[in-house]
Amino acid sequence: RWPVIQEKFGPRGLREFAPAYGRIGAITDDTQMILFTLEALLEAESVDAIDDDLQQRALNAYLRWLRTQTESYPVNDPRGLHGLIADPALWQCRAPGITCLAALERAKRSGLPSPEPTSKGCGGVMRVAPAGYFPGDAFARGRMLARLTHGHTTSDTAAGAFAFLVQRLVIGGQSLQAAIIETRRQVEDRIGTENETLRMLSLALELARMPLTGIPPALAPSTNGGGWVADEALAIAVFCVVPEPDPVAAILRAVNHSGDSDSTGAIAGNILGAAYGAGWLPQQWLTHLELLERMVDMAARADALHKKRDKYTPFMVSWRE
Repeated sequence: RWPVIQEKFGPRGLREFAPAYGRIGAITDDTQMILFTLEALLEAESVDAIDDDLQQRALNAYLRWLRTQTESYPVNDPRGLHGLIADPALWQCRAPGITCLAALERAKRSGLPSPEPTSKGCGGVMRVAPAGYFPGDAFARGRMLARLTHGHTTSDTAAGAFAFLVQRLVIGGQSLQAAIIETRRQVEDRIGTENETLRMLSLALELARMPLTGIPPALAPSTNGGGWVADEALAIAVFCVVPEPDPVAAILRAVNHSGDSDSTGAIAGNILGAAYGAGWLPQQWLTHLELLERMVDMAARADALHKKRDKYTPFMVSWRE
């Protein structure tokens, strides 16, 4: 919780990487699942059609991730492992969400998506940013990905909104403020005016205009600074990135609170990356970041495949040099 963070890292909270999982710069399950999401989309025959092929590829990718969380890497016989699952560094249990694990265990047994019908946890939204990297209906794509594990409408609505927001930034080239406003309009048009995601996005934009420092309880009423559920996590990320002209300050704001800070940080980081590229990231963070080369290579594959703007290129060149 925030008082413990302050006690350990000072009154301003966490400012640099701290040791976790036996190293500096460790990733969490959020980043793992983002990478598996991107792998599924890169392998799909088409990302424009939200069809059975895309759904099955995404489910298969998440089932591969499940293996990395519940089994040991087959050191003596790694034959048959391809892609992300062939990398021993990804066979690390990094506090995966209970809902994701349970839903995927059911899917492994049945061969079909088996989402938790009442769960609106943020595990459905934190992983879907890659759905916005490609043309087509990012909103529907994000919703489909979330519904593989989380069955509550709020979860898939927040995931659809997040994917749409990323797409407006990456492909639409909109400003952050304009993209968020259009995302809110998209939620209203598709889902209606009475839904939790629209309400929380509107509240986040309203509060972002006020001189606030911490995460207001209004954005996470059940946990006083949490973001444990989908709409709250997205709203906290939006609240953190909108008023901050400095992306570093925004990401520090997103991780320094009492709640699900790796997920709010992941969502905020994806928004900032889509809005500003990767050039703002401090070099000392990149130096220690786990799986950096894997992330850069997969981002480059997405860039090359779909001929997006080359915002990754300067980052890749400077890092490899």
